[in-house]
Amino acid sequence: MAIIGLGLILVAWLYQLYYVFKPRVEIKPFFVLVYALGLAALIFDGFRSGAYAPAWLNLTILIPVAIIFLKALKKQ
Repeated sequence: MAIIGLGLILVAWLYQLYYVFKPRVEIKPFFVLVYALGLAALIFDGFRSGAYAPAWLNLTILIPVAIIFLKALKKQ
Protein backbone atom coordinates (compact mmCIF):
# COMPACT_ATOMS: atom_id res chain seq x y z
CA MET A 1 0.00 0.00 0.00
CA ALA A 2 2.87 2.39 0.73
CA ILE A 3 4.18 1.90 -2.82
CA ILE A 4 0.78 2.87 -4.25
CA GLY A 5 0.68 5.96 -2.04
CA LEU A 6 4.18 7.00 -3.02
CA GLY A 7 3.37 6.38 -6.67
CA LEU A 8 0.40 8.73 -6.34
CA ILE A 9 2.61 11.37 -4.74
CA LEU A 10 5.03 11.06 -7.66
CA VAL A 11 2.18 11.51 -10.14
CA ALA A 12 0.94 14.55 -8.21
CA TRP A 13 4.37 16.18 -8.26
CA LEU A 14 4.83 15.47 -11.96
CA TYR A 15 1.42 17.04 -12.58
CA GLN A 16 2.45 20.10 -10.56
CA LEU A 17 5.76 20.23 -12.39
CA TYR A 18 3.88 20.49 -15.69
CA TYR A 19 1.92 23.51 -14.42
CA VAL A 20 4.98 25.26 -12.99
CA PHE A 21 5.93 26.11 -16.56
CA LYS A 22 2.60 27.90 -17.14
CA PRO A 23 2.23 31.63 -16.39
CA ARG A 24 0.73 32.79 -13.07
CA VAL A 25 1.66 29.78 -10.99
CA GLU A 26 2.92 30.45 -7.50
CA ILE A 27 4.46 27.89 -5.22
CA LYS A 28 6.03 28.93 -1.95
CA PRO A 29 9.65 27.76 -1.71
CA PHE A 30 9.25 27.19 2.04
CA PHE A 31 6.53 24.57 1.41
CA VAL A 32 8.70 22.71 -1.07
CA LEU A 33 11.75 22.92 1.19
CA VAL A 34 9.89 21.49 4.18
CA TYR A 35 8.37 18.77 1.99
CA ALA A 36 11.84 17.90 0.67
CA LEU A 37 13.23 17.69 4.21
CA GLY A 38 10.42 15.35 5.22
CA LEU A 39 11.04 13.30 2.12
CA ALA A 40 14.75 13.13 2.92
CA ALA A 41 13.87 11.79 6.36
CA LEU A 42 11.69 9.10 4.76
CA ILE A 43 14.49 8.20 2.36
CA PHE A 44 17.00 7.88 5.19
CA ASP A 45 14.60 5.82 7.29
CA GLY A 46 13.71 3.57 4.37
CA PHE A 47 17.30 2.71 3.57
CA ARG A 48 18.18 2.34 7.25
CA SER A 49 15.30 -0.04 7.92
CA GLY A 50 15.76 -2.07 4.74
CA ALA A 51 12.60 -0.78 3.03
CA TYR A 52 14.42 -0.24 -0.25
CA ALA A 53 11.47 0.02 -2.66
CA PRO A 54 9.79 2.91 -0.78
CA ALA A 55 13.18 4.57 -0.22
CA TRP A 56 13.95 4.47 -3.97
CA LEU A 57 10.47 5.78 -4.79
CA ASN A 58 10.98 8.65 -2.34
CA LEU A 59 14.35 9.38 -3.91
CA THR A 60 12.66 9.46 -7.35
CA ILE A 61 10.02 11.85 -6.03
CA LEU A 62 12.77 14.15 -4.75
CA ILE A 63 13.78 14.96 -8.37
CA PRO A 64 10.61 16.88 -9.38
CA VAL A 65 10.49 18.41 -5.88
CA ALA A 66 13.98 19.86 -6.39
CA ILE A 67 13.05 21.19 -9.85
CA ILE A 68 9.89 22.84 -8.48
CA PHE A 69 11.87 24.34 -5.59
CA LEU A 70 14.42 25.88 -7.96
CA LYS A 71 11.66 27.24 -10.24
CA ALA A 72 9.82 28.71 -7.23
CA LEU A 73 13.00 30.45 -6.03
CA LYS A 74 13.56 32.02 -9.45
CA LYS A 75 10.03 33.48 -9.49
CA GLN A 76 10.52 35.38 -6.22
